[in-house]
Amino acid sequence: WVLWTFFPFACKILEIELQIYQRSNANSICNTKIILWSLRVFILYRASLNKFEMNDIVILVALEEELPKDSLKEFHIEYSGVGKINACFKTIEVINTYSPKLIINYGTAGSLKDNLTGLCEVSKFVQRDMDASELGFKIGETPFDNISKISFGNHGLSIGTGDNFVSQKPKIVTDLVDMEAYA
Repeated sequence: WVLWTFFPFACKILEIELQIYQRSNANSICNTKIILWSLRVFILYRASLNKFEMNDIVILVALEEELPKDSLKEFHIEYSGVGKINACFKTIEVINTYSPKLIINYGTAGSLKDNLTGLCEVSKFVQRDMDASELGFKIGETPFDNISKISFGNHGLSIGTGDNFVSQKPKIVTDLVDMEAYA
């Protein structure tokens, strides 16, 4: 309950800090601290809503450079490696080993919109590189699979995951692009 009350206040502080950062053109260390602070607040908020203990939560990250373990010592962080297959295998390993109630995918994503920066919550996931259109399937649709997109409601952004870097506008339009989230 305390966190529920605190969360809007924390978000307002974060918004003010981001405005200061943007005005001052501060270095990336300042930006990293703000993002780590907001990640802590987000995790604690989610944990309080669902009555999770900290050991019920695992943060899954592709590369250590994206989130070193010593930057969030109070949380359980695991590294998957780059790409959907690596992320899928590591996710299964984490589930089998730790049985978490919540897995948070954290990492670097490219924005396809000019106004998106910082920490983003994603609730819609598609495979931007699945192309079986020669067989009559839509782009992003896996042949003979009932799931073409994963959705956790309408409150977050959309992300297109693929095992390649995006150098031009993808055929599937999403807010963000990455290489692990769909897994």
